[in-house]
Amino acid sequence: MDNMVEKGVVDFSDIEVEKENVLPLRKGRSAKRLVNVLKQRDSELEVTRASFERRLETELSTLDDPLCLFLEYMDWLHIAYPQGGNSKGSNMLHVMERCLMHCKALECYTNDPRYLTLWLNYIELFYRDSYYESKDIFVFLYRNKIGGQLSMFYEEFSNLLCEMNRYNEACYILNDGIQRGAAPTDRLRSKFNETKLQLDESTISLPNNHLNIFEDSGQPTILNRNRNDILNASNMKIRHSQSTTVETPIYKDNQEFTLTNSIHLDAQANFELKASRNKENKRSVGVLKPESNVGTIPQFDDEGPVTTSKTKFIFNDDLGRNGPIYYINTIVGQKSEKIDCNIKLLHAKTNEEYSVEQLLALSRNVYKKSLKRSNESDLAPIKRSRINHI
Repeated sequence: MDNMVEKGVVDFSDIEVEKENVLPLRKGRSAKRLVNVLKQRDSELEVTRASFERRLETELSTLDDPLCLFLEYMDWLHIAYPQGGNSKGSNMLHVMERCLMHCKALECYTNDPRYLTLWLNYIELFYRDSYYESKDIFVFLYRNKIGGQLSMFYEEFSNLLCEMNRYNEACYILNDGIQRGAAPTDRLRSKFNETKLQLDESTISLPNNHLNIFEDSGQPTILNRNRNDILNASNMKIRHSQSTTVETPIYKDNQEFTLTNSIHLDAQANFELKASRNKENKRSVGVLKPESNVGTIPQFDDEGPVTTSKTKFIFNDDLGRNGPIYYINTIVGQKSEKIDCNIKLLHAKTNEEYSVEQLLALSRNVYKKSLKRSNESDLAPIKRSRINHI
């Protein structure tokens, strides 16, 4: 054991207890650093976090490579919080989105592999369960030309489209990256050929013009007539119609997603952060000062403020019942006995004694009736005997 310590070998018994709570990373984890983190207290982690936040406030605007400081901060979060970036204590989402939005305004990071990798990690970490939200982020990157010269972007985008069974779009994206000269081009070509081979083996056919099916091509024809001519002729008939009925047009949303309607539009000005998407489901947290009263929150409707009536108290009838009554039977020289029964009710207050059944009848106010019936039953044989003598 001493030799292991001298050589710096980590004793895995220190990690055995927490191994199920440690999230694996692609690049792996250092066992030595993991043991040191598990031994740290929360106060020590907060000190390191405050140090990074202080550096972001004071040094960020003066750095030649601000992305490097963010990456250093996030690497420490991955190590300090082995449960993963989704854990509440890590605050990884806030730090990562700050970095993405800050570096988006810097043109030098448009085709930086580190910046693109950060976007891919962001998708994998927080949007892995939603194909369509992941697709929206890739479309946002495409419009803003982030990673447009890197083959890694087109490879990951095509992988997502294949998982969504959008094989035509996947081939289009790969070929579009080849046409744009994304580097390394040879790797992108091999990826494109590999995807086509997999589709051929899966008996999935692609149209001959799959490279242009998402772009605005020439006017489509129907029975050798242009579509616009058919529509114009239809509009003329409607105008000259003598019908007085007016039909309200019904909006129909496209159920099928195509890159024509989304990927070739103008770049979005802002990207909606995940924290802002969930803002309706969270309640703002603030520090309440001592002896402070927030009062009643005003409520409004379409007609104005809502007037609330006075508080109505809910009547609660306990029917005069108290808790259970116990009788403590004390015996000299022995342990006292606790009896779950009101013995005093059985003891005679006058010269009259009652049994348990009689007490039950008294509680239900039927004791007198039963007594009267018993007296009548006692007199019945006497009457019968008199009749027999007659």
